Amino acid sequence: MRINRWLIVGATLIAGVLLAIITSITRTPDPISRTNCQRIESGMTLSEVEAILTRKADSAITIGGAELGKVWIGRDGSVLVAFDDKERVVSRMFTGGERALP
Repeated sequence: MRINRWLIVGATLIAGVLLAIITSITRTPDPISRTNCQRIESGMTLSEVEAILTRKADSAITIGGAELGKVWIGRDGSVLVAFDDKERVVSRMFTGGERALP
């Protein structure tokens, strides 16, 4: 009986380790990254930025009721993009390096 228990425990541990390895290898890269932020150029439209970051913004930056930019939040940081009144990029910034979200 003791041998069977140890076999079950050992097999469970091995399965857990294999699952962790496979998960880390196949993890989808986060599109909200420093690399993608650097692909955003002045003059791009909101649609072009959304295509690079693969989704709509998580939040808008507003001051006095005027929308000045948008924020995309990822696993490892955030991308902040400022737009002019024609929704064209005027600046962009990546903040991160530490985990922004669990």
